[in-house]
Amino acid sequence: KKQDNGGTGAPKITRIAVYAKTDTIPGVVHRIDLTTNQTYDDTRVVPFDSTVTLGRVNNSYVIIGENLKTTKSISFNGKDVYFNPTLVTDKSVLVSTGEFVPYGPTANNQLVLTTNYGSVSYTFPIQQPSPNIVTFAPVVAGAGDIVTITGMIFENLVSVKFDNIPAEIVGTPTKTEIKVKVPANISQAFLYVQTAGGIAKSLSPFGFKALVYGDGYSTAWSSTGYNSLTTEVSTNVKRGTLALRCDYTGGYGAYRAGYNGATINVAAAGITAIKLSIFGGPGSEGKKVNISLNDTYADGKRVTLFLTEGKYTDYIIPLSALGNPETLKEIILQEFSGFSPSTIYIDDLGFI
Repeated sequence: KKQDNGGTGAPKITRIAVYAKTDTIPGVVHRIDLTTNQTYDDTRVVPFDSTVTLGRVNNSYVIIGENLKTTKSISFNGKDVYFNPTLVTDKSVLVSTGEFVPYGPTANNQLVLTTNYGSVSYTFPIQQPSPNIVTFAPVVAGAGDIVTITGMIFENLVSVKFDNIPAEIVGTPTKTEIKVKVPANISQAFLYVQTAGGIAKSLSPFGFKALVYGDGYSTAWSSTGYNSLTTEVSTNVKRGTLALRCDYTGGYGAYRAGYNGATINVAAAGITAIKLSIFGGPGSEGKKVNISLNDTYADGKRVTLFLTEGKYTDYIIPLSALGNPETLKEIILQEFSGFSPSTIYIDDLGFI
């Protein structure tokens, strides 16, 4: 009652509980008496114990004890948190841990509640949330190259793996960034980051689902073209030891990589985009090449790529921007600025 000021003795905490329970019938939630922790209708064969011994950030809990009516402050691991005074009784307090409560091995794992008549400390660890991988770059790299993983909650890092292969961690990880070396013999793999809070899996795999050119053409792929000449060279290499040098010898010449008459089923292979890297030769700054697939050049089925002279630029083009083909049999890179003769270098070409 409003006029009930509660006990005047020192506060006492007997346990911490979750404040909502789901019935054995899916989708049915019953009201709970926070003082007795019992549902208002007895539908359970065995009483449900909502006591918890550790908490999580951004979760609500019921502190159950005695002499709690005059609660003035509550902290988890030294961080004061908000509670609604209207939801305080002499035997329970409803509280949320909030977003910024400390966690991890340096935390003291103590909940401290203070009333007008004293303070009480109760051991209640806050569990570290699971990590989250947002992105990683580069999408493709060779053994020993460094991949940067960005995301959230990377504290207390345990390991990073490419599928089940451990990766060497480079430098000192932060809460939002990890650098690792690519293990040997990785053509494609999902990234897994394990911390004290759990394991995160990357949304997309590292590497190619279908490689066209790395250090040489993959099986069944080869190059042709018109008004162009393509050779393998060991200069201006993006990764590995070889790259493709394409010399456009005439206006609107094209480099073409074909699958030797066969096709790749897009849906079966799980392909969503094409990825490639292009090094712009002399005079190519700001110039353009058009990329398209399957011997088509129509608007809506081609994308213009702008070149950077003297260095590689990585391009990832969704298949949705190239007409959403159901099969793949050919890749075309057509010079589109009328600046032939000109030269580009191509490396790490494939589908992801």
